[in-house]
Amino acid sequence: MSALDQISSKLQFAESKKHDLKKAFEDLQSHSSSLASLTLQWEDLQTHFDLVQSSIELQFERLKSKEIQLRSLEIALDRRAKELELKEWQLNRPIVPSGVKSEPLEDVPVNNGIDRFSSNANLRFCVTMDGRNLQLFLNENADNHGRMGNEVFAALRMSADPAKLVLDAMEGFYPPHLKNGVVEFEGAVVRRSCVLLLEQLTRVGPPIRPQVREEAARLAHEWKAKMGVEVGDSLEVLGFLWLLGAYRLTSDFDKNEILKLFENVVQHRQANELARALGLTDSSAGEFSET
Repeated sequence: MSALDQISSKLQFAESKKHDLKKAFEDLQSHSSSLASLTLQWEDLQTHFDLVQSSIELQFERLKSKEIQLRSLEIALDRRAKELELKEWQLNRPIVPSGVKSEPLEDVPVNNGIDRFSSNANLRFCVTMDGRNLQLFLNENADNHGRMGNEVFAALRMSADPAKLVLDAMEGFYPPHLKNGVVEFEGAVVRRSCVLLLEQLTRVGPPIRPQVREEAARLAHEWKAKMGVEVGDSLEVLGFLWLLGAYRLTSDFDKNEILKLFENVVQHRQANELARALGLTDSSAGEFSET
């Protein structure tokens, strides 16, 4: 119970005691014929009590007002801190000279038209999203995945619990996939979004709460079972391996199986980063080429 709640409770208690005192005083007055010196009237006591109570209630209201002001200030300071962190990131962001094409972070086609992802407007929006809506946002901007890595990285850094946020965004990696209204996103689009999030979460490297790690481990075992024996979709393998790397789950699985799966994606441009996230050494996984 807060200090204000305690004060409020005691004010109510004082009011009930005042009624008890009034009854006792009236009982005393009924025997006042033998007490010639009893000239005090209940109205005098009532006036005194009312003045004291009014003074206390006034102070109580002032305390409540100050508490509300402090809460508002705390929220404003927190919002300002996030805005400053965003501005700092934008100032330190490398500038790509005009005419130089930026290379995508993964094998995702880049839309040469209007970039629908505005770091100024949408990055702040991403920070307030839950996992499901974050994935939907990335699905809708699938053509820009190659240019969104740094923005996603910055958004995750500003999240209070990026590991939980990304884990919640893994919904629909296997069917049924998330829908935009009544239209279901293609599996490849959903998996690219999930892989992008897992890659950037690995870059952030946040602390992972035990409960979140347990949830991630359960999800990893589910994905592993759904991949089956024959692996034909490299995005499935990438998603699974990045999940292990991002949530530090490599030790939960057989290393030889992980190496075998890694062979399916060794030509991926992020293979070296993935190998490091999985704790694979050059001697165990060989040299990884980047294409």
